[in-house]
Amino acid sequence: MNQAVPSEPLAAPSPATLLCVDDEPNILSALRRLFRTHGYKVLTADSGAAGLAVLREQPVDLVISDMRMPGMDGAQFLEQVRQDWPDTVRLLLTGYSDIQSILAAINRGEIFRYITKPWDDNDIALIVRHALERRELERLAQRQNEELRQLNQTLEAKVEARTRDIAQANQKLKANFITTIKILAGMVELRDPAMAGHSRRVADLARRIANRIGLPAQEAQEVFIAGLLLDVGKIGFADDMLRVPPNQLTGDKLGAFRRFPVQGAQLLMPLEEMRGVAAILRAQ
Repeated sequence: MNQAVPSEPLAAPSPATLLCVDDEPNILSALRRLFRTHGYKVLTADSGAAGLAVLREQPVDLVISDMRMPGMDGAQFLEQVRQDWPDTVRLLLTGYSDIQSILAAINRGEIFRYITKPWDDNDIALIVRHALERRELERLAQRQNEELRQLNQTLEAKVEARTRDIAQANQKLKANFITTIKILAGMVELRDPAMAGHSRRVADLARRIANRIGLPAQEAQEVFIAGLLLDVGKIGFADDMLRVPPNQLTGDKLGAFRRFPVQGAQLLMPLEEMRGVAAILRAQ
Protein backbone atom coordinates (compact mmCIF):
# COMPACT_ATOMS: atom_id res chain seq x y z
CA MET A 1 0.00 0.00 0.00
CA ASN A 2 1.35 3.40 -0.94
CA GLN A 3 2.16 5.60 1.99
CA ALA A 4 1.40 9.29 1.85
CA VAL A 5 4.49 11.43 1.80
CA PRO A 6 4.22 14.11 4.48
CA SER A 7 4.12 17.56 2.98
CA GLU A 8 6.55 20.25 3.97
CA PRO A 9 5.15 22.42 6.76
CA LEU A 10 4.21 25.94 5.72
CA ALA A 11 6.65 28.56 6.89
CA ALA A 12 5.28 30.63 9.74
CA PRO A 13 4.82 34.30 8.89
CA SER A 14 7.60 36.54 10.15
CA PRO A 15 6.67 38.46 13.31
CA ALA A 16 5.95 42.14 12.80
CA THR A 17 8.73 44.53 13.81
CA LEU A 18 7.82 47.36 16.19
CA LEU A 19 9.92 50.42 17.00
CA CYS A 20 9.24 52.13 20.33
CA VAL A 21 10.67 55.64 20.71
CA ASP A 22 10.68 57.34 24.14
CA ASP A 23 13.21 59.23 26.21
CA GLU A 24 12.19 57.38 29.39
CA PRO A 25 13.97 54.01 29.82
CA ASN A 26 11.21 52.56 32.03
CA ILE A 27 8.59 53.27 29.34
CA LEU A 28 10.72 51.54 26.72
CA SER A 29 11.25 48.53 29.02
CA ALA A 30 7.53 48.21 29.69
CA LEU A 31 6.66 48.40 25.99
CA ARG A 32 9.38 45.90 25.07
CA ARG A 33 8.15 43.34 27.68
CA LEU A 34 4.51 43.79 26.63
CA PHE A 35 4.95 43.35 22.91
CA ARG A 36 7.51 40.57 23.08
CA THR A 37 4.93 38.48 24.94
CA HIS A 38 2.66 38.96 21.91
CA GLY A 39 5.30 37.60 19.54
CA TYR A 40 6.51 40.88 18.04
CA LYS A 41 10.10 41.81 17.32
CA VAL A 42 10.67 44.96 19.38
CA LEU A 43 13.28 47.66 18.71
CA THR A 44 13.76 50.73 20.89
CA ALA A 45 15.23 54.21 20.56
CA ASP A 46 15.56 56.96 23.20
CA SER A 47 15.08 59.90 20.81
CA GLY A 48 13.61 60.86 17.48
CA ALA A 49 17.06 61.05 15.88
CA ALA A 50 17.92 57.57 17.21
CA GLY A 51 14.59 56.26 15.90
CA LEU A 52 15.34 57.58 12.42
CA ALA A 53 18.74 55.89 12.55
CA VAL A 54 17.06 52.56 13.36
CA LEU A 55 14.63 52.99 10.48
CA ARG A 56 17.48 53.62 8.06
CA GLU A 57 19.12 50.33 9.07
CA GLN A 58 16.18 47.89 8.90
CA PRO A 59 12.52 47.69 7.92
CA VAL A 60 9.93 48.45 10.60
CA ASP A 61 6.22 47.67 10.39
CA LEU A 62 4.94 49.97 13.14
CA VAL A 63 6.31 52.87 15.18
CA ILE A 64 5.09 53.98 18.61
CA SER A 65 6.50 57.37 19.54
CA ASP A 66 6.23 59.47 22.67
CA MET A 67 5.04 63.04 22.12
CA ARG A 68 7.27 64.98 24.50
CA MET A 69 10.94 64.28 23.79
CA PRO A 70 13.93 66.64 23.84
CA GLY A 71 15.33 67.80 20.54
CA MET A 72 12.72 66.31 18.21
CA ASP A 73 9.19 65.86 19.52
CA GLY A 74 6.83 63.09 18.47
CA ALA A 75 5.01 65.16 15.85
CA GLN A 76 8.29 66.08 14.12
CA PHE A 77 9.58 62.51 14.32
CA LEU A 78 6.37 60.95 12.95
CA GLU A 79 6.21 63.53 10.17
CA GLN A 80 9.70 62.46 9.07
CA VAL A 81 8.67 58.80 9.25
CA ARG A 82 5.63 59.54 7.08
CA GLN A 83 7.79 61.26 4.47
CA ASP A 84 10.56 58.65 4.31
CA TRP A 85 8.73 55.42 5.25
CA PRO A 86 5.06 56.02 4.40
CA ASP A 87 4.22 52.31 4.62
CA THR A 88 5.19 52.18 8.30
CA VAL A 89 2.18 52.49 10.65
CA ARG A 90 2.50 55.38 13.09
CA LEU A 91 1.11 55.59 16.67
CA LEU A 92 1.49 58.46 19.15
CA LEU A 93 2.05 57.90 22.86
CA THR A 94 1.26 60.91 25.03
CA GLY A 95 0.86 61.56 28.73
CA TYR A 96 -0.48 65.06 28.25
CA SER A 97 -3.92 66.27 27.34
CA ASP A 98 -2.37 68.71 24.88
CA ILE A 99 -4.90 68.83 22.05
CA GLN A 100 -2.72 71.04 19.88
CA SER A 101 0.20 68.61 20.07
CA ILE A 102 -2.06 65.68 19.24
CA LEU A 103 -3.56 67.57 16.29
CA ALA A 104 -0.06 68.39 15.04
CA ALA A 105 0.86 64.71 15.14
CA ILE A 106 -2.35 63.78 13.35
CA ASN A 107 -1.95 66.39 10.63
CA ARG A 108 1.81 66.23 10.12
CA GLY A 109 2.50 62.60 10.92
CA GLU A 110 -0.85 61.20 9.75
CA ILE A 111 -0.93 58.85 12.73
CA PHE A 112 -3.23 55.86 12.94
CA ARG A 113 -4.14 56.38 16.61
CA TYR A 114 -2.90 58.16 19.72
CA ILE A 115 -2.56 56.37 23.08
CA THR A 116 -2.57 58.10 26.47
CA LYS A 117 -0.32 57.29 29.40
CA PRO A 118 -0.79 55.29 31.51
CA TRP A 119 -2.09 52.76 29.02
CA ASP A 120 -3.99 49.55 29.45
CA ASP A 121 -1.89 46.63 28.19
CA ASN A 122 -4.84 44.88 26.54
CA ASP A 123 -6.01 48.08 24.87
CA ILE A 124 -2.62 49.03 23.45
CA ALA A 125 -2.00 45.45 22.24
CA LEU A 126 -5.39 45.47 20.51
CA ILE A 127 -4.67 48.84 18.88
CA VAL A 128 -1.35 47.58 17.53
CA ARG A 129 -2.92 44.39 16.22
CA HIS A 130 -5.71 46.30 14.47
CA ALA A 131 -3.20 48.76 13.00
CA LEU A 132 -1.08 45.94 11.55
CA GLU A 133 -4.15 44.13 10.22
CA ARG A 134 -5.31 47.30 8.49
CA ARG A 135 -1.83 47.72 6.99
CA GLU A 136 -1.95 44.18 5.59
CA LEU A 137 -5.43 44.76 4.16
CA GLU A 138 -4.23 47.93 2.45
CA ARG A 139 -1.23 46.07 1.03
CA LEU A 140 -3.51 43.29 -0.18
CA ALA A 141 -5.83 45.81 -1.83
CA GLN A 142 -2.85 47.45 -3.55
CA ARG A 143 -1.58 44.09 -4.83
CA GLN A 144 -5.04 43.14 -6.06
CA ASN A 145 -5.47 46.51 -7.77
CA GLU A 146 -2.10 46.11 -9.46
CA GLU A 147 -2.95 42.56 -10.54
CA LEU A 148 -6.30 43.81 -11.85
CA ARG A 149 -4.57 46.63 -13.74
CA GLN A 150 -2.12 44.17 -15.31
CA LEU A 151 -4.98 41.80 -16.13
CA ASN A 152 -6.91 44.62 -17.80
CA GLN A 153 -3.84 45.55 -19.83
CA THR A 154 -3.42 41.92 -20.88
CA LEU A 155 -7.11 41.64 -21.80
CA GLU A 156 -6.99 44.90 -23.75
CA ALA A 157 -3.96 43.66 -25.67
CA LYS A 158 -5.71 40.36 -26.40
CA VAL A 159 -8.87 42.17 -27.53
CA GLU A 160 -6.84 44.43 -29.81
CA ALA A 161 -5.01 41.44 -31.27
CA ARG A 162 -8.27 39.54 -31.71
CA THR A 163 -9.87 42.57 -33.36
CA ARG A 164 -6.97 42.81 -35.80
CA ASP A 165 -7.24 39.09 -36.54
CA ILE A 166 -10.98 39.39 -37.17
CA ALA A 167 -10.48 42.43 -39.41
CA GLN A 168 -7.82 40.57 -41.41
CA ALA A 169 -10.05 37.49 -41.62
CA ASN A 170 -12.97 39.63 -42.81
CA GLN A 171 -10.77 41.25 -45.46
CA LYS A 172 -9.63 37.81 -46.60
CA LEU A 173 -13.21 36.51 -46.69
CA LYS A 174 -14.29 39.55 -48.68
CA ALA A 175 -11.46 39.06 -51.16
CA ASN A 176 -12.24 35.36 -51.46
CA PHE A 177 -15.94 36.18 -51.92
CA ILE A 178 -15.24 38.52 -54.84
CA THR A 179 -12.79 36.00 -56.33
CA THR A 180 -15.44 33.26 -56.12
CA ILE A 181 -17.95 35.51 -57.89
CA LYS A 182 -15.45 36.25 -60.65
CA ILE A 183 -14.77 32.52 -61.06
CA LEU A 184 -18.52 31.88 -61.30
CA ALA A 185 -18.89 34.61 -63.90
CA GLY A 186 -15.93 33.20 -65.81
CA MET A 187 -17.57 29.75 -65.90
CA VAL A 188 -20.49 31.24 -67.85
CA GLU A 189 -18.18 33.02 -70.26
CA LEU A 190 -16.25 29.81 -70.89
CA ARG A 191 -19.43 28.37 -72.37
CA ASP A 192 -19.40 31.17 -74.96
CA PRO A 193 -15.92 32.44 -75.88
CA ALA A 194 -17.50 35.36 -77.78
CA MET A 195 -18.67 36.77 -74.42
CA ALA A 196 -15.18 36.79 -72.83
CA GLY A 197 -14.75 39.89 -70.64
CA HIS A 198 -18.33 41.01 -71.19
CA SER A 199 -19.52 40.66 -67.59
CA ARG A 200 -16.43 42.45 -66.27
CA ARG A 201 -17.02 45.40 -68.58
CA VAL A 202 -20.70 45.55 -67.59
CA ALA A 203 -19.76 45.38 -63.88
CA ASP A 204 -17.20 48.20 -64.13
CA LEU A 205 -19.59 50.42 -66.04
CA ALA A 206 -22.44 49.70 -63.61
CA ARG A 207 -20.25 50.55 -60.62
CA ARG A 208 -19.14 53.85 -62.16
CA ILE A 209 -22.77 54.79 -62.79
CA ALA A 210 -23.74 53.78 -59.24
CA ASN A 211 -20.97 55.95 -57.79
CA ARG A 212 -21.84 58.86 -60.07
CA ILE A 213 -25.48 58.91 -58.96
CA GLY A 214 -24.44 58.63 -55.30
CA LEU A 215 -25.63 55.18 -54.31
CA PRO A 216 -24.48 54.02 -50.84
CA ALA A 217 -21.34 51.87 -50.85
CA GLN A 218 -23.25 48.67 -50.09
CA GLU A 219 -25.68 49.20 -52.97
CA ALA A 220 -22.87 50.17 -55.35
CA GLN A 221 -21.10 46.92 -54.43
CA GLU A 222 -24.28 44.93 -55.12
CA VAL A 223 -24.60 46.63 -58.53
CA PHE A 224 -21.01 45.67 -59.34
CA ILE A 225 -21.54 42.03 -58.32
CA ALA A 226 -24.80 41.88 -60.28
CA GLY A 227 -22.88 43.07 -63.33
CA LEU A 228 -20.40 40.23 -62.90
CA LEU A 229 -23.20 37.68 -62.57
CA LEU A 230 -25.67 39.09 -65.08
CA ASP A 231 -25.54 35.91 -67.20
CA VAL A 232 -25.33 33.34 -64.39
CA GLY A 233 -28.91 32.24 -65.15
CA LYS A 234 -27.68 30.97 -68.54
CA ILE A 235 -25.37 28.41 -66.97
CA GLY A 236 -27.85 25.60 -67.71
CA PHE A 237 -28.41 26.56 -71.36
CA ALA A 238 -27.46 24.08 -74.07
CA ASP A 239 -24.48 25.06 -76.22
CA ASP A 240 -26.62 25.65 -79.32
CA MET A 241 -28.78 28.17 -77.43
CA LEU A 242 -25.71 30.15 -76.35
CA ARG A 243 -24.51 30.38 -79.97
CA VAL A 244 -27.81 31.73 -81.33
CA PRO A 245 -28.46 35.50 -81.01
CA PRO A 246 -31.50 36.10 -78.73
CA ASN A 247 -33.43 37.90 -81.49
CA GLN A 248 -33.33 34.69 -83.56
CA LEU A 249 -34.72 32.42 -80.84
CA THR A 250 -38.29 31.17 -81.14
CA GLY A 251 -40.75 28.93 -79.34
CA ASP A 252 -39.58 27.05 -76.27
CA LYS A 253 -36.01 28.28 -76.66
CA LEU A 254 -37.15 31.91 -76.56
CA GLY A 255 -39.25 31.15 -73.47
CA ALA A 256 -36.28 29.52 -71.78
CA PHE A 257 -34.07 32.47 -72.66
CA ARG A 258 -36.55 34.94 -71.16
CA ARG A 259 -36.46 33.01 -67.86
CA PHE A 260 -32.69 33.28 -67.32
CA PRO A 261 -32.94 36.44 -65.08
CA VAL A 262 -35.35 34.57 -62.78
CA GLN A 263 -33.13 31.50 -62.78
CA GLY A 264 -30.08 33.62 -61.93
CA ALA A 265 -31.94 35.23 -59.03
CA GLN A 266 -33.07 31.83 -57.77
CA LEU A 267 -29.48 30.58 -57.78
CA LEU A 268 -28.43 33.42 -55.45
CA MET A 269 -31.46 33.66 -53.14
CA PRO A 270 -30.27 30.96 -50.68
CA LEU A 271 -27.33 33.25 -49.80
CA GLU A 272 -28.61 35.98 -47.49
CA GLU A 273 -25.83 38.41 -48.37
CA MET A 274 -26.64 37.96 -52.10
CA ARG A 275 -30.35 38.71 -51.96
CA GLY A 276 -29.87 42.32 -53.00
CA VAL A 277 -27.84 41.11 -56.00
CA ALA A 278 -30.54 38.54 -56.78
CA ALA A 279 -33.17 41.30 -56.87
CA ILE A 280 -31.07 43.23 -59.39
CA LEU A 281 -30.62 40.18 -61.61
CA ARG A 282 -34.34 39.46 -61.45
CA ALA A 283 -35.02 42.99 -62.72
CA GLN A 284 -32.95 42.67 -65.91
